[in-house]
Amino acid sequence: MRLNILINAWHSAVITDFGSARLLREAEGNQSKVAREAVHSSNQEGISDVDIQSSEIAIQTSASFFTLTGPGYSIRWAPPKALMGGPPSLATDIWALGWIGWEAITGRYPFDEIERNEKVTITIARGQMPQIYDNGELAQIGHLRDLMLKCWRSCSEKRPSARECMLELNTLPRAILGSKNEVATSKTRSAALLLQNEEVLQAAGKPKKALKLFDEVLATSRAVGDTTLEVAALNAQADIHLAMFKYSDAERCLIKVQEIYRSIKDGIREAATMKDLGDLHLAGFKYAEAEELYVRALNIYGREHNNAEETYNQALQLFRAIGNKIGEASALKGLGAVYMTRSEHLREEETYLSALEVLKGVGSRSTEASVLTALGSAYDRRSYLPKSEEAYKQALTLLNSIGHFSEETSVLTVLAGVYARRSNFPKSEEAFNQALRLLKVLGNLSEEANVLKRCGDMYLEWVNAKAEDRYHEALEAFRGVDDRSGEEMVLKALGAFYLKQLKSSGEEVPLGFLQSLRDWGNRRLEATVLVGLGDYHRYNSSPRAREAYLQALEAFQEVGDKFEELEVRDKLLDIGIIE
Repeated sequence: MRLNILINAWHSAVITDFGSARLLREAEGNQSKVAREAVHSSNQEGISDVDIQSSEIAIQTSASFFTLTGPGYSIRWAPPKALMGGPPSLATDIWALGWIGWEAITGRYPFDEIERNEKVTITIARGQMPQIYDNGELAQIGHLRDLMLKCWRSCSEKRPSARECMLELNTLPRAILGSKNEVATSKTRSAALLLQNEEVLQAAGKPKKALKLFDEVLATSRAVGDTTLEVAALNAQADIHLAMFKYSDAERCLIKVQEIYRSIKDGIREAATMKDLGDLHLAGFKYAEAEELYVRALNIYGREHNNAEETYNQALQLFRAIGNKIGEASALKGLGAVYMTRSEHLREEETYLSALEVLKGVGSRSTEASVLTALGSAYDRRSYLPKSEEAYKQALTLLNSIGHFSEETSVLTVLAGVYARRSNFPKSEEAFNQALRLLKVLGNLSEEANVLKRCGDMYLEWVNAKAEDRYHEALEAFRGVDDRSGEEMVLKALGAFYLKQLKSSGEEVPLGFLQSLRDWGNRRLEATVLVGLGDYHRYNSSPRAREAYLQALEAFQEVGDKFEELEVRDKLLDIGIIE
């Protein structure tokens, strides 16, 4: 049995038989592009070598008569236009891609219920495709089913391009369906699929729906005793809560993760979760709680890191012995992470560079991109910004070439931050805009909102008026995903922008902005802006300082902030308003 798509040791699909593949040049507008036309030449059980047939077929459907001449290809994977004598094209591959999805999920080749090739040819020509909406296996992955239908459009011009297919595939669940007989593991598999589907929902900007369905994943994982799946679901929930700035809910999830790691005696991951909890408390200004967690995590790291280093070194020797370059590079990357937690920066950098040296000529672009990103972060932490920039740019080139657009967006965002720190604001702007374009295509509104806000921060530092537009776009995006915490974060930034404009150019804070704060109901934020407004007028000896301070005083009294109330009273006292 010959197959031309196999799965390698690292669970990646590889092409093993190019058959009669040849270079094609197709005009698209005024540009030419070169692509490979790979003819599907599978010879599976039930399909004889007679399947490899002509690209010129004349059909009389009433008499079921056809003739076959010309270069070979497989009838069962061929689109109607090819069967009617049309030339091979890139759209031919897209049609076949739909059948690859069918085979991957159902385990069946095209039209396996039809024995005679003559009848298969007539069935395709008549457009009688499988009823995939009635297929129970495909129903579990609706996005793949929809993509298959697009690939099978009879009009080749209406089929998606290879890049469009890649973008859609990046949002599909990564869990693998098993055979129909695997009843014993069906619950776990269903939970895994659901977990992956919730990643899709989260990416599509539906965090509330994702959180609700993650509860189903948790219930299933606990019922079958799958702690790995339970931890994955809890961590995913924590990430969503953090993105929505719901720190107490994120803390609850992380505490459960910590308890699981403690119960299975996984010290390294328990310590990592403690550090995450410490970061959470630090963000909430709970310094004592954060310090306690950091100390506990460091104590565990002190006990466990030697073991972790030993384990990675053993794996390193094993992979070297069997000649597994990707495994060797992954073990080196793990060692680099150990050195990072110990603040052994030089060893961390050397280890990542060694991993990159191992990967030369291997061709694993995803692994190489991962190591380059880690190296860029290592340089970034040490403020070696030129080296950080170069590592991130190399990672971006690789990620773009393999269509890992979600990871590409993340690297673009951190690269934009590096450019901003180097005061190269035009480059930072370009990187942010590239990330935002990708997020638009991916439909990740929640992440788009965060990147828009960070882009606004960059413009604010640049003293660029575009900050206002970016903040307003971020505000609308956060409202689109019902994220009030995100809205508040942007409103604070807008307040800082308007006050900076006021000090630099004397441009007044828009009354509409103050009214929007009042309508939004955040009196504390409104009061903070009013204090800044009062400070400006006070500096310029304007009587308008009195009005701004009095309004701020009233707002702080409403929210019961005694400390800020006293601060405003002191300012009023200084200008002789109150005694």
